[in-house]
Amino acid sequence: MRSKRIRVILYLPVWTFLMPHWLVVSLLIVFAIHCVVFASLFLIRKDRYFVLVSLTFFLLVVSYLLRLWFQTWQLAGLRAFFLLRVLAWAMALVSISIAIRRRIRSIQGRASPGTAHKSG
Repeated sequence: MRSKRIRVILYLPVWTFLMPHWLVVSLLIVFAIHCVVFASLFLIRKDRYFVLVSLTFFLLVVSYLLRLWFQTWQLAGLRAFFLLRVLAWAMALVSISIAIRRRIRSIQGRASPGTAHKSG
């Protein structure tokens, strides 16, 4: 039973294989622009967070390049562009969680003890 579930999970994004060519090219351009912007933000601000974000977009760019020109490449029985996209999803989760944690810390840092709401 478990192996059937794993197969279903791996083949769920069937709709991604049916994307029209113009959409793949458009997403490739958007991801490439984001990659350049976040890499330049890293160079300007020297903040390691932007490395994670730019690497995420870099993986998406490589994934869509593979999808356009090397669709048949496989790794462990799965298409290479799909595996790169899954890795990009994981990196996106990490970078989003870091961004949320940083935001919470900055909000907590701005709140001073005298302005906290007193109950009772």
